[in-house]
Parts: sequence; C-alpha cells; structure tokens
Amino acid sequence: MGTTWSAVTENRQAVIAALKRGECDGLLPVAVGFLDEFATFLGQHDILRQFQRFPDPRERRTILVPLFCNVLLHRQLFRLPHLTDIERVLFQSPDVLRKLGFNLRQIHEGCYRGGQQRPFHSEALADFFNAIDAAALQEHQGRLSQLLVQQFPWLSAEGTAVLDANTTVVPNGHSQRPGAQLKACVRGLRAGGHLFPRLWEFTERGPGEDNDLAQGKRLIAAAQQAWGEGAVHHLIVDRGFIDGAWISGLKAGGIDTVIGLRGNMDLYQDMLGLSQLEDAPWLPASPPKLHDGAAPSAPCVPSPT
Repeated sequence: MGTTWSAVTENRQAVIAALKRGECDGLLPVAVGFLDEFATFLGQHDILRQFQRFPDPRERRTILVPLFCNVLLHRQLFRLPHLTDIERVLFQSPDVLRKLGFNLRQIHEGCYRGGQQRPFHSEALADFFNAIDAAALQEHQGRLSQLLVQQFPWLSAEGTAVLDANTTVVPNGHSQRPGAQLKACVRGLRAGGHLFPRLWEFTERGPGEDNDLAQGKRLIAAAQQAWGEGAVHHLIVDRGFIDGAWISGLKAGGIDTVIGLRGNMDLYQDMLGLSQLEDAPWLPASPPKLHDGAAPSAPCVPSPT
C-alpha cells in the first residue's frame, strides 16, 4: 500500500476570515508551538508572579488580575489592533484560553453569570485598566523593569538609553467617561541594534501641563533608582529635552547626552561656526550602528566641545 502525503500551508488571514463567517468553531494546535514556548518563558522569568502583584482597584474581583494582564499581553503578541479582536481571535480557541490561564468552567460558562461572551467581554478588560491610577502603574513597572534588567543584563550592556515623548488622543469611553489627551514619555535601552522600552510615564495634557523636559527628568530619576546609577552611559534625546543645567548634571554623573539637531536650529548653526575655528577642540566619536549592526559607509563628523 502506497503512502499518501498532504501538504499543508498556513494562511492566517484565511483562518480569521473563516472564524468571522462562523465556518469553524475554534482553533486547536497539532503540535507544541510558539504559545507553549512563550508560556514557559513567562513562567521561568517570574513574569506571571509579577502579574499577581499588578494593582487592582476593584471592589468585586470576579476575574483574577493575571488573566487580564495575560490577555492584554497576548493581544500585543498577536498584533491585534483593537480590543474587540481579542474576542474573535484569542477567545475562539479553547487551547489558547487554557494557555492564558482560564479553567474549563470559565471557558464554557464564562466569568460573569448571564454573560453572552465567554470568558468575558472586551469591555471588561478596558474598564479594568481604565480604573488603575497612573502612580500605581508607575510603581509596578519600576519593580518589573528592575527584574528584567537583572535577569537580562545584556539589555544594559551597551549602556545606551533613548528618551522620547508623544501625545495620544483617547476617545470618550462607553460609560460616559470623557476623552483625554495623554502625554507618554518612554525610556528604552538600546541593545544589539534594537530598542527595548523599559520605563514610561503617562500624564494627562491640560492647562499648566508638564513639558517633555519635566516628564523626562522624572523618568530618568525613576530609571536610576530601578536600574542603578551606572546602568546608562549615553542618553539619546531630541530637542525637547535640551536643558543646560540638567545635561551638565547628567554629565557629572557619568552620562553623556546626545541630541539630534535640525539644520535650521540656532544651536546647529552655532556648532557649524565653532567647527570653522582653527583652535576648536574636538572629541573623537564612534560612528553609530545601524539596526543590522553595520556601521555607515561615510564616517561621522566628530562633535566639538
């Protein structure tokens, strides 16, 4: 008797489209895959225990905090753009739900009595994280960041950090919560040609709001407390963080600051003028590394003192 072979290819978009049309009830893996390895990684590095310490302001705690955290983490892992995508992708697979930590009763009956969506509706996830105070988030991420840097010392091996800020518009909530503009400041560590966000801070924009500099100073102080004084040797920022006294203080503490300048900025023009002086002192600077680890073909111009 001859052997019959079948070739199977993966088409993620086709599977999701079939789920939308109701042509299949769920997803079941045929072998140990990435999700199993990722779950093992989380357990080995104490991430799940950190989820148990996540701030919880609720009076009624029907759903455990680690379940909310793990679902939101896997939403990013699957690159799902909206919270509602969680219901039609992650919640359609009993096997995925088990890996997320849900038990059989939660999978088949749901977490809320009378709820139609199993194990819970995506609005419950949004309501939970919306109610958490920003200061509580900051405290928790400080502990988590310190743990990650300790477990993965290569993250701080290059000693290069990047600081940047951005503003995000948050629409009105479904429970008549007003919309807002949140200013996020993020500090990441650059290692192996990649940037890893390690600490961040959120503030709501409004009258008398903090500028990038004020928020960045707080974040640098928090990072030094979490990672130690010697974890960063170079700090890369943009023109929104220019402050002579602060940069001088960082230099005194062993941190060199690199600032990107535009051609039409006064400081850039001043630097070009200094470069034309015959007695201008110069400091040697290594060329930057690209994301693939290669250096650019043209050498960088050294920075004047």
